[in-house]
Amino acid sequence: DETGGPNHVGNLCVSPVICDTRSDKVLYQPSFWYLGHFSRYIRPGAERLLCSSSRDALEVTAFANPDGSLAVVVMNQGQEAIDFWLKIAGPGSGALSAVRLQAPARSIQTILVDEGLEENWWSKAARALVPDALRKNLDNLWY
Repeated sequence: DETGGPNHVGNLCVSPVICDTRSDKVLYQPSFWYLGHFSRYIRPGAERLLCSSSRDALEVTAFANPDGSLAVVVMNQGQEAIDFWLKIAGPGSGALSAVRLQAPARSIQTILVDEGLEENWWSKAARALVPDALRKNLDNLWY
């Protein structure tokens, strides 16, 4: 409804879609579009990869899809556009490629890399960078 309810705990929240019963309109909130980046480009069975950002205003996460493609989601929470380098490292942290991009102010974007990657590159990179004993607890390292 208009207040983000109803929900199972009785509090009010911002829902991805709000139905305004007074005006008979459906309102799509920013979180609806954010979720779209994940559901459209990150395929079932994808594996989350270790990644980081050197910019406080940028949040980033990356997934290796079952077809071998790489989906990188970048969100700029800041009020100004940010230029950044997307660097993809392979096994042993050897750089495979780097490209300069821009994240517009208060935006989210998905970069899909589906060419020029060695088959199973992400699996080899993960094994090279992370000891097997830690692989089960990697969610603590990713955001």
